[in-house]
Amino acid sequence: MICNVGVLVEGVDLPWIRCCQILRGCESIILWFQANGRIMRAFPGKEYAICLDHAGAAHEFGLPDAAVAWSLGDERTIAKAIKPPKDRQPITCSQCGLEFSPRPACPECGRVLPKRRRFSLIGHEGDDGLLTRFNGQAADIDQDRLERAFKKAYHIVRNKGGTMAQVNAIFARELKMASWEAHLPLKLPSGKAQWQTPAKDWEL
Repeated sequence: MICNVGVLVEGVDLPWIRCCQILRGCESIILWFQANGRIMRAFPGKEYAICLDHAGAAHEFGLPDAAVAWSLGDERTIAKAIKPPKDRQPITCSQCGLEFSPRPACPECGRVLPKRRRFSLIGHEGDDGLLTRFNGQAADIDQDRLERAFKKAYHIVRNKGGTMAQVNAIFARELKMASWEAHLPLKLPSGKAQWQTPAKDWEL
């Protein structure tokens, strides 16, 4: 095992490596592909490699083995151009945790995946008919992604000694909605005063 912080990301040729564990946010498509490039090199007897993506970068930049049409544009333009459409974004299996391109079942454990359902303002038979506030954003965003994004922002701010209001600001900047609009299954502050609570003192 080799453990490093920002050292073996690029310019290192260790083709026998089979596993890359990413424990930080990439925030860069180039960094994402460079880091995974360390384990994608051919080596005698090596049939596969595994990336343990703790930061969820695959959902932002696509899978590391995706075909990319590189250009001379700036990094932000490239990332926007190759970002997979919503119906082709990676899926995370809730049973084994494998991330893979959309398909009916998980290629690792064989779990059949339920079809994604969109939120609707039209009630179904037996519903109480209450209206729900709709902001035009939540319909196409996976609920798991919302929760992961909030927890990621929470831990970033917690480590920096910030407040829950800063957590919401990071979440809102990334998801284009306030955290209380996302219907998260988490304990959130309920008033302006509570949002000023230090993140280290708030338990989700």
